[in-house]
Amino acid sequence: MSGSPEPESRHRNGNGSGKGGVIASVSEKLIRALPPAFLLLALLNVLFLGAFYWFIDGRARHTAEVLNQLLTACLTKGG
Repeated sequence: MSGSPEPESRHRNGNGSGKGGVIASVSEKLIRALPPAFLLLALLNVLFLGAFYWFIDGRARHTAEVLNQLLTACLTKGG
């Protein structure tokens, strides 16, 4: 056999083998390289987007409910 065999531990946990292991390795290195303030900013951004989605979803549900009531009232009155 040419070359040295890879250690067994690399194959057991999946790191370094396959696409998932490469992505996990790159993301781990990226998180370690970023400053804490940037990670906090990214977390705040995700929280803001979640709250914004929740607000828009609530407004859309309310609008659909009001329109449903309006259309139901119009249809029951006969037009």
